[in-house]
Amino acid sequence: MNKIHGFRGMSSSEASKVKLKGHSFEESIAPYLDLNPKNPNELIPGHDKADFKLKNGKTISLKAGKARTQFALYGKNSSKFLDHDNYLKDKKNSSSTLNKEIYDIFNVFPENFEDYHTNKSFYKEKLKPKMISLSNFLQKKDNFKVFLNFFLFYDSSLNSYVDYLLHKNPQNSMEYFFFNREDVVNCFLKHSKVVNSKARSSRQWDDQKVILKGSPSNDNRFYNLIDVEIRKESNTHYNEILLVGSIKKYLPFLIKNIEQQHSILANDINFNIHCSIFDLPFK
Repeated sequence: MNKIHGFRGMSSSEASKVKLKGHSFEESIAPYLDLNPKNPNELIPGHDKADFKLKNGKTISLKAGKARTQFALYGKNSSKFLDHDNYLKDKKNSSSTLNKEIYDIFNVFPENFEDYHTNKSFYKEKLKPKMISLSNFLQKKDNFKVFLNFFLFYDSSLNSYVDYLLHKNPQNSMEYFFFNREDVVNCFLKHSKVVNSKARSSRQWDDQKVILKGSPSNDNRFYNLIDVEIRKESNTHYNEILLVGSIKKYLPFLIKNIEQQHSILANDINFNIHCSIFDLPFK
């Protein structure tokens, strides 16, 4: 049986430091995209998915870090769930029951952190069937596709999915990888599997997470790519759904399985040639 390798979400201070580093990366790479880092219509401010808007209107999400990436952290009262549901109805002429699955999980927990904290075992047992239900829900490809598009790429402020993922190489600060959104989603659909977590000690509970697993190397051993869990460790972070990925696992996984991706160097004079496959208006 493949061993599950787990990891926790970032603290607030860690997330803030990563976000500040992200801003510096955005500013440094913007000129190579023929964008003005001081123009908020081109280098998009805020904390949503899109970081750049290109001359042709296409958007890019930039990911940078050495160990982990936080793809999403949404609370029960986040407007994103309803916004996305309306987007599916208005733009895609479709709908999904994803929100029901997520809210069934949120509704396991009491309103106050203190009430949860005094009876953790009870609520962790109640959580198990809901996380199993979410895992089962994601076995259906259509549901999994909606899940991936929403949590990895949906930008509420733009009411659309981000078009491209631009990912910094954690081993080389000047190297970036470009991926089409559709290719990333299809890669997970075709080459990953969805499972529930299993306890690794007597102090833990089974089925507290949903895990996206895949093989990042040629040995075909499956590792955790992205963990889906509920943050509930404090008043500040309580009853929030968190998606956090291991960069050293999911980035090689994408590179291995996506044919149409490019490695580029930020100081390469042929930057536009390397990226021409995406038909983007780079200088």
